[in-house]
Amino acid sequence: MNDSVYVGNAGKDAALDRGWLLGHFKDVGDPRHSEAVEIKWGVH
Repeated sequence: MNDSVYVGNAGKDAALDRGWLLGHFKDVGDPRHSEAVEIKWGVH
């Protein structure tokens, strides 16, 4: 699999970072690192 593609479970992954899935706060080497976009997961 390509290292720039991340496959996971949003509910489980978000629980590790207070709901955040993608953004500047992820490690630079992580495919979920982005300076341009932030995504937060929530269940209502």
